[in-house]
Amino acid sequence: MPRTKDGTVRRTWVHRFKVTVVNPDGTKSHKSDRTDLGLATEVEKGDQVMSLDDAKAAVLAARRAASHVREDGVKSERLTLEKAWSYYDVEKPHHRADTRTKDTRNFEHYLGHLRSRYLDELDYAFWAKYTHDLRLGKLLVGKKANEAGVEVPVFRGPVAADTLVGVLNTASMLYEIGHKYRGLEGIPKTENPARDAKKLTGPKVERRGRIPLSKLGRAWRASDQMMAPWWRDQFRLYVLTGLRRSLMVNLQFSEVDFESGKLVISPHKRGTKRRGAKTPADAPPLRVPLSKLSLSILKERREFAPDPAGPVWYSPKPTRGKARKDAVLSDPRAAWTTVEDVLDLHFTPSDLRRTFATIGAAAAGDVFGVALLMLHSAKGLAETVNIPGITVQYMETDEAQERMQKAAEEVCAKVMQVAAMPSETASQLEEANLPAILEQVLRATSED
Repeated sequence: MPRTKDGTVRRTWVHRFKVTVVNPDGTKSHKSDRTDLGLATEVEKGDQVMSLDDAKAAVLAARRAASHVREDGVKSERLTLEKAWSYYDVEKPHHRADTRTKDTRNFEHYLGHLRSRYLDELDYAFWAKYTHDLRLGKLLVGKKANEAGVEVPVFRGPVAADTLVGVLNTASMLYEIGHKYRGLEGIPKTENPARDAKKLTGPKVERRGRIPLSKLGRAWRASDQMMAPWWRDQFRLYVLTGLRRSLMVNLQFSEVDFESGKLVISPHKRGTKRRGAKTPADAPPLRVPLSKLSLSILKERREFAPDPAGPVWYSPKPTRGKARKDAVLSDPRAAWTTVEDVLDLHFTPSDLRRTFATIGAAAAGDVFGVALLMLHSAKGLAETVNIPGITVQYMETDEAQERMQKAAEEVCAKVMQVAAMPSETASQLEEANLPAILEQVLRATSED
């Protein structure tokens, strides 16, 4: 490439070749095409560089397998990982933004060094070793020059089991795309070696954190004295509602029906567990009853909101400097450390969701109502309690709304009771065992 103004020159290995195209009139013509194989030299320090031998091998492999003839005489193209990835946007149009970001990172960071490899040449043995190496931090992805100018290997990992599963899910998706585009001829459609290798990742880490009842009262009182009011209110609403983080931080005043005392949330919103192709575009909103205390917190915040229909967690106007463009408060971790120090216990928004479930198990007479408050999916509820499939509209029935409202008030009453207890008395409180239905709610994947 031409030298830039700062003197940088980008040198890339390129495979140039001729392709045959069919014109609209049925005639054929030839045109030049190219594939960028990778950097020949570093542009910035630490860039992944392809050696000459690797570039030659990629070109020879591409020439040998540019196309092959299927049994029915139709030509099809063997797909590389990079070619399969190029169909991602077409094949996964309903993926939400954070899923697309995660898949892109998985491909670029953990699979990028394989971009010129053909899917059908990477068998189960390859992915089994890949899984082993990445888990231990021994996955070789290239080389780079160190400070002394000497080439040293670049490794990826070690990674947690959950991360490893995510990477293999991305790789598995490429095989699914490969089958759809007939880029894996001769390989049964049921065969997906990356998916099979997921069995080697080990058990996923289940989150078990929560604020125990014996410490909840102290945490509640500490939030009054040691947190800024907005962070205190957010902490308390987590405890009183059990909402997933994505719903809480993006909560809008327009989603609060102050007359009926309910949240009115689109089922297409992140954190509802109902998003996706199976949710009709005209699906009714989800209505979630709030306790009187939760509603009071929201009313007090709305009184001073710059937009009475906008974000619940608006940022206060700064006394110094310029106002931030992003006026939404979303990350309370620094504010919560003061309470964590008092409790000698770290907690996250996900842990507060489990705290809500624990309070519900101890205080509410109807754990089914607690599960509905936590927006557990209808299908999951039906499977857990072994009853016929419940539709999402069940939440709209008078019976369901009454059960949810009662559970919300019972949870609130229990929190207030514990908050009023001296620490010495509260330390004697016993933890309630979570029933299966609430454990199932908490195990459901989410954006927490």
